[in-house]
Amino acid sequence: MVITNLRVPADEWYEFKNFAGELGVSVNILINKLIRKVNVQKSFVSDLKHDSIWDLPELAKMPNKPMGASEEDKIIYGI
Repeated sequence: MVITNLRVPADEWYEFKNFAGELGVSVNILINKLIRKVNVQKSFVSDLKHDSIWDLPELAKMPNKPMGASEEDKIIYGI
């Protein structure tokens, strides 16, 4: 476990603290969840050999999609 100091402008801190309170969690828990989410997304994208989340529409064109593309997906991704 790493314990660190975080420097944030006061107005942003209070806004974030309020947001955490609205979710019923501490700021610590919320920051940890956000860090994990970013790491999972980064890992997902890098595992697929894509450099950016903007490359993900290419995944819709990959063969053997188990469920196929919906009509909306076909319009959005140009399939």
